[in-house]
Amino acid sequence: MNGNQAAAQIAYHVNDSCVIYPITPASEMSELVEQWSAQEIPNINGNIPSVIEMQSEAGVGGTMHGALQTGITSTTFTASQGLLLMMPNMYRIAGELSPNVIHVATRSIATHALSVFGDHSDIMAVRSSGYAFLGASSVQEVMDFALIAQAASLRSSIPFVHFFDGFRTSHEVSTVSQLPNSAIEKMIDPQSLQTFRERALDPENPFIRGTSQGPDVFFQSRE
Repeated sequence: MNGNQAAAQIAYHVNDSCVIYPITPASEMSELVEQWSAQEIPNINGNIPSVIEMQSEAGVGGTMHGALQTGITSTTFTASQGLLLMMPNMYRIAGELSPNVIHVATRSIATHALSVFGDHSDIMAVRSSGYAFLGASSVQEVMDFALIAQAASLRSSIPFVHFFDGFRTSHEVSTVSQLPNSAIEKMIDPQSLQTFRERALDPENPFIRGTSQGPDVFFQSRE
């Protein structure tokens, strides 16, 4: 399999929602999860993940943020300008300590012209968002790190950007040791998942989230 296929396989099996918008070189990940959802293949929770295609990556960021607020594990796949359009929601997701993984097949950000060159300027542009970063350098690492990122995010409540080289790794075909569902299930801590679900916005269990703060308190929390 290639890097895109490896990341998509793990992401599909550990999330209940995949919000997508195609962008080179990450489009294959979105295409695969959409195909598997249409075929009604269940994830490790026995659910069929819902796959929603938006009209831009900005919509993807907002929808993913909303899903996380209601206790639904959610992911997406992107690159380049697509990742930048998600930045406002990435700051909120990280600030609200919501577990989440965004899988990025890295690609150059367009400046004076569009380019599909595979550099790391996209992930470097979102370093200050509060997300943790985990980079894979082979197809096997993409599969392994996709799962590690999801497990670490649930345990720490810190969202992750899991990235790998666009084209170089996303499209490299390699023989991998495939992770069975039994191994995936062991990596996902049920207590951490339950804690995340219990923090969901619920009219029957109201609480305050998203206050307005002065600079003294705000910057202490931010740090």
